[in-house]
Amino acid sequence: MIIRCPKCRTAYSVQNDQIYEAGRYVRCTHCAHVWHQMPVFEAFRAEVPLTKAPLAPKARGEGEGESLALSRQMRRRQKGLKVAFISTAVLLLSILSVMLLAQKFFEDMFPASKGFYALIGLKSEEVAKTQSITGLVIPKDRIERSLEDGEPLVLTFKGVVRNINTVSVSVPKIIVTLHDDKGVEIDRWPAYPEKSKLNPGEETKWVCRFFNPDLDSVFEHRIQFK
Repeated sequence: MIIRCPKCRTAYSVQNDQIYEAGRYVRCTHCAHVWHQMPVFEAFRAEVPLTKAPLAPKARGEGEGESLALSRQMRRRQKGLKVAFISTAVLLLSILSVMLLAQKFFEDMFPASKGFYALIGLKSEEVAKTQSITGLVIPKDRIERSLEDGEPLVLTFKGVVRNINTVSVSVPKIIVTLHDDKGVEIDRWPAYPEKSKLNPGEETKWVCRFFNPDLDSVFEHRIQFK
């Protein structure tokens, strides 16, 4: 860009980015005259030799004022984004905290939420004492226990396996174990679910029978996937 001192007519060659869009103050190194120079968008052919000279120190002119205003506006915008992000994070954490503290309430009101709790590692009360594997659960409230008094004596356990995952899952066999009052295992028997694979939300039944169990020693039973 070519600029010229309006007093002594000395011409200078300067970089385009040295003159702001709103202009800036410059000083002539030949006569020390200071003036406000606007950008020159067309090439100026001077008949006198061009002089390369440093521009005067920045004056607080219109260009700098606009730059400062833009900088303040950007800082305010960034501050607003930070506040919005923090507010959103606090809101989400508050909602999650309420859901964790009121898990039973949400499970009763919205049964589908059981899948959400299972995915984040929190089993619902109905499966609290059963083993979960890759999205499969054995609901406690669906387990039936019966005793057939005869010869032989048969202790039967029945239940279902439910897929709470979002994809199809293969169903492994189930192991039912009997324990005494000290937690020592005294017997175990496998159960094979009717279906070997479950789609999301699907269930399958299973049955396990113990023949002539030592009922005097049985204190509790445990059910888990093999």
